[in-house]
Amino acid sequence: MANSISGALRGFPERAGAVSAFVGVIQYGSGSVGTALLGLFADGTPWPLRLIIAAASVVSFLCTRLITPKSGPD
Repeated sequence: MANSISGALRGFPERAGAVSAFVGVIQYGSGSVGTALLGLFADGTPWPLRLIIAAASVVSFLCTRLITPKSGPD
């Protein structure tokens, strides 16, 4: 958790407060959405939680691939 905030702040040191708040909103919001989905799909088995974790993993991977700048030949 601390590493993600540190990495986000590294790119925008002049806007540290806004970036920190934005990262907090993303963390809080994703927890709220995940909890709501789990409550919606709960059926007494572990499958809904597994599917939500898998979906969050895919979304995290896609965000990392789309946001990380590509390094070109120098």
